[in-house]
Amino acid sequence: MRKLIQALRARFEGVVKTTPRRAALYLGISALVWSIGPMVASHLGLSLFLEHRVVKALEFRTRAMLGRSTEIDPTLKAYAYDDNTAAMIGGIRLSVEDWLGVFEALAARKPRAIIIDGMFSSNQDVTPEQETRIRALANLPSPITVGSLVTAVPIKYRIPVPTERFRTAWTSLTPPLLTAHGMPGAQVYGPTPLFQEGFRQIGHIVQEWPSRFAPVLRLGPEVAVPHVALYAATRRELGPDAIRTDGTPIPVDADGLAAIDFLPPMTAVKRVKTLRGVIEKARAGKAIEAVNEGDTVLIINNYSTGNTDILDSPFGPIPGGYIIMSLINGVLRSQWIARLATDEPFIVAFAVVGTVIGALSPSFVFWIVMALGITLHVTLSLASFAFLSLTVPWLFPLTAFAGAGMTAYARQRSIESIRRMQLEVEVATASILQRQFFPEDTKKAAKFDIAAFYRPADSVGGDWYGYRIIGGRYLHVHLGDVTGHGTPAALLASFAKGATDMFYDEAERRGETGVALGHLHHSLNSMLRAQRGELVLMTLFSLSIDLETGACRFINSGHRPAFVAGGTGSTLSVLTRAGSTILGHDVLPPTAVESEPVMLSGVETILIISDGMIDTPTAMGIKVNERVLRKIARDLGGKSAEEARAEIVTRLGLDQPRPAGVRVPDDVTFIVLQLKLGLTMKRERQRIA
Repeated sequence: MRKLIQALRARFEGVVKTTPRRAALYLGISALVWSIGPMVASHLGLSLFLEHRVVKALEFRTRAMLGRSTEIDPTLKAYAYDDNTAAMIGGIRLSVEDWLGVFEALAARKPRAIIIDGMFSSNQDVTPEQETRIRALANLPSPITVGSLVTAVPIKYRIPVPTERFRTAWTSLTPPLLTAHGMPGAQVYGPTPLFQEGFRQIGHIVQEWPSRFAPVLRLGPEVAVPHVALYAATRRELGPDAIRTDGTPIPVDADGLAAIDFLPPMTAVKRVKTLRGVIEKARAGKAIEAVNEGDTVLIINNYSTGNTDILDSPFGPIPGGYIIMSLINGVLRSQWIARLATDEPFIVAFAVVGTVIGALSPSFVFWIVMALGITLHVTLSLASFAFLSLTVPWLFPLTAFAGAGMTAYARQRSIESIRRMQLEVEVATASILQRQFFPEDTKKAAKFDIAAFYRPADSVGGDWYGYRIIGGRYLHVHLGDVTGHGTPAALLASFAKGATDMFYDEAERRGETGVALGHLHHSLNSMLRAQRGELVLMTLFSLSIDLETGACRFINSGHRPAFVAGGTGSTLSVLTRAGSTILGHDVLPPTAVESEPVMLSGVETILIISDGMIDTPTAMGIKVNERVLRKIARDLGGKSAEEARAEIVTRLGLDQPRPAGVRVPDDVTFIVLQLKLGLTMKRERQRIA
């Protein structure tokens, strides 16, 4: 976890390091836009459509698949005026006499309530005896409730229900009615005035919101029409802050709407019985045994072919009576779908989180994190709905999450692309400068020839080489290797090469005829040890040849030895005896150990190499070891420096392109020095002897 925090901190610092204000402003605007956009879409009504078509469909179907759908209360008994009933009656309308018989037969069983989804909106021929019986319905032990239509558009030839009727619908009514859904000035059209005298209670059956319903419609400051389903409760309380049925609050949103807990259609259809049996028993004067005292009876009047109101649901089109049945079931079970919070806090939070993830995640991690985040939130939201009947907003929040995340991610990829191109230009420039910083790779002189080869593992490398003639007599050759490769190693290599050149410039300024190699290594070692941060190491092989006498001195600080091939190629010696520790690792003595003079014949070929001479060809599939290098060095005798260089490049495959997928492990550098001292040097050697 600590490493993860450190990585994220480094990533964040990289995001805002160059232009913190601009980066913070852009990321803030991105989060703001992806917060406002979904919130505006939600308030414009898109949320209701998508909630019903996507969210609720997925939630209810998942809950049904898991076997967690709401069970139907056993006291709810539903009967429908279906095709079977219509066939018996011979029409789509039940006579007044049959309705009276049904009501009286059901009331005799003393149910808690008798609820009808809607009826009696037109006048029918009624006899004086039937008028008396209709008015007597109000005195039955079981109250009869009928549904009504609430509309802001007046309907001709219909008599509105007086609003005073709804004051008695409430056990407790406390204005202002802030929890109710407002329809000021609307009219209520229900049963005719005669039937209004017999029905104790009238409720609305308005269904304008696919997955929500209005428990209460507010028509005026103190006029509130309850939904017909609320009459399944014994007590109905309406205050400024809550709607309660039998003491249980109904969770409503800011618009006064509550979520519908839909019953699966196949579950509902099994509980709906035909009204034909009730009619037959009422005509015969028999008791309706299926209804018990305390039950709630629902009569679905619009259920026959051509007379059914089909409404949309998360399960698809269903009869409107099933929705009323679901709402009555919620009242009886005192169980409603609650909402954790509104969309707005989730939208803002997810937009911010998405922006942070998009800004901080590397390319290969971003899509995984986004997919896991979306999957996890959807899974938890569906689980909370299925097991807790709790709705957790996820559609619009995840839209903000994905949109803000991809916006920030796209910006960061754009910035990184620009940085990558800038880095490539910088690296290319550094490569050109580094090569220009080195001396010529081919040098022809009267007494020696030099041919150097340099190929970095990356665009730039940590190897460096140099040669210098001091006082017109002493040839100094160096080959160094800074640990690692790439730009950091190249910078240190260039620094070491520059420091060496300055060392020689100072010596020439003082008029010195020679330079102590040990003193040079000691100075470079001190320079490397003075570097702050991680340990910086460098190997270095230095060679000094007196072009007049052939006296050769060398010092090896942790580097590979040099090979010396005779002029005929028959002999080979190795310069490896004198040395010191690798530079930058330990403290060297003031003057590092140099070799004793080695007397050369003047026609030798000297090969100085770096570690990459073995590592790189091996990685490319060419077997190279110490024995192979010795053989190659021995074969250089008698060849010119350029010929020797070309032969080494060919035999080690250094002129071949890198195979696809092969990572070159190290820089490759070598120097071929061919001496051409002649007889003058031999006479001088004899004089010294």
